[in-house]
Amino acid sequence: MALKMSGWVAFLCAVGLSFPAGAGREQVELPEFAAKHLKATMRDHLEALERVTRLLAEGSYDKAADIAEERLGMSSVEIHYERHVGKYMPTEMRLLGTRMHEAATSFAASARRAEGTGAADERLLAALANVMEGCTACHKHYRTQ
Repeated sequence: MALKMSGWVAFLCAVGLSFPAGAGREQVELPEFAAKHLKATMRDHLEALERVTRLLAEGSYDKAADIAEERLGMSSVEIHYERHVGKYMPTEMRLLGTRMHEAATSFAASARRAEGTGAADERLLAALANVMEGCTACHKHYRTQ
């Protein structure tokens, strides 16, 4: 059974509007190359979340799992952070990122289980919400130049 999209579209919009820009967020100074890499990575994360959501709507749970793990999960950590950005982040920011990557890996496992049963349920949606919660928490607390 494919997931209904209307509620997800509203949820995704709400996530982006949940806090005013710059309000009380810690400014993180990064070298220019690291800031550019981080912003490109964040855009890629958004594109991956969009693709995952579309695949869930189509009932393509294994494909959603693949995208989530490859572009958001723990498999992507070295690519995204360790070589380029992670060493410049404050410890708490890095921990928030790690939790998001762990949540994405957990979501991928949930999506694979859904593929096996042919049906998604609230646990799958909760697992995806945990990924987005990780993104939101970091963006709520930190900003770059």
